[in-house]
Amino acid sequence: MRLLIFLVAVTYLVCWADLCCFPKQWEGTLSVLMPNSSQGGLFSQDNVDISVDMTGQRIREYVRSTGTIYLMFYKEGVGYMIDNSTCSKGSVSPWPSGAVCVPGDAKLLRKYQLGIKEKMNVIDYIFITNSKTSGNMLEQTVRTVTDMCQPVEDKVMRKYSEWNSTDVYTVTYENITPGIKDPSVFNIPSTCKSSTRKVC
Repeated sequence: MRLLIFLVAVTYLVCWADLCCFPKQWEGTLSVLMPNSSQGGLFSQDNVDISVDMTGQRIREYVRSTGTIYLMFYKEGVGYMIDNSTCSKGSVSPWPSGAVCVPGDAKLLRKYQLGIKEKMNVIDYIFITNSKTSGNMLEQTVRTVTDMCQPVEDKVMRKYSEWNSTDVYTVTYENITPGIKDPSVFNIPSTCKSSTRKVC
């Protein structure tokens, strides 16, 4: 099922103990800068409001530009896409820890500080993803986190050997707060409970 396009697109195949993980529960906004020459420029930008509950293995995304809501319940293996009051249901893969952690095989690139007066200690890690999807994609991610493993930014580079092309996009984590303020954001709309529409 092609859900949760922005955060959970970052996964990895090798099983290692994670170096560190984001907070168990958090909310914020993903500012996504992605290639898109069809709109008259090299990049397009979108904002995605996100709620992540690692304990319950569930994620909610709201894409501001389209009003589309994605609900993923990984324990149950079910995901929903709500678009203009239309609900589509499909299966989701196991919990994508690579999207909310620094994997154990990641390499430390550098440690440095951000800010002028108020300094923030951050660390850059790099790790590689091999994908068997169309295009024989090789994905490399530079993940920036604080020394407390709070997310700052992901820089993702994708190379498609089949098409001899490369894409680069950036995900900036903005206004991140711990916890889930309103657990009802994970409520499944009534339209989804009766929906038979499938998303592949």
